[in-house]
Amino acid sequence: MSVVGKSIDDVTTVVLVESGPTLAAAIRDGQVSPLSGAAPDWISLSANGSKVRLITTKEMLASPANTFAVNAETIAEKRKGIEGFLKAWSKGMYVSKVNPEKVALAQRKGVPAEGEDKTAGQLFLRMAISINLSVTERLGDPQSDV
Repeated sequence: MSVVGKSIDDVTTVVLVESGPTLAAAIRDGQVSPLSGAAPDWISLSANGSKVRLITTKEMLASPANTFAVNAETIAEKRKGIEGFLKAWSKGMYVSKVNPEKVALAQRKGVPAEGEDKTAGQLFLRMAISINLSVTERLGDPQSDV
C-alpha cells in the first residue's frame, strides 16, 4: 500500500467469496475499491469490464508466481524425480513462450470450461504464462541464493 501512499489504517478490510462474478459486482457497484488478489481475480474483473491497475512492485514481479523450494535433505532423497519435474516444467514454460497458441489449443481441449468465455480464457492463459516464465538464463536453473 505504501506504493500508493496508504497504510493499513487507511483501509477497511472486507473478505469476498472466491467468485469472479461476485467480485466483479462488488467493484462495479462501488462496494469495494482497491483489491488484493491474484491472477484469477484480475482476469475476472477485466473480463467483466473493470479497469485493473496493478501496484505490485517490480521486485515482486521479477519472481515467477510458482517458485519451487525444496530442502537439501529432500533433494538428496528424491533428486531424480525433482530434476525430472523441473525439466518438464521448464519445457512447458518454454513452449508457452515460443508457441502460446499451441498451449491455448491444449488448454481449450484439456480444460474446456476455462475457455467458455474466450476473452477470460485468453486473459487467464496470458497471465499464467507471464507470471510463470523462468527468470534464469537457462530456464529453471536452481537459485540457491534466493
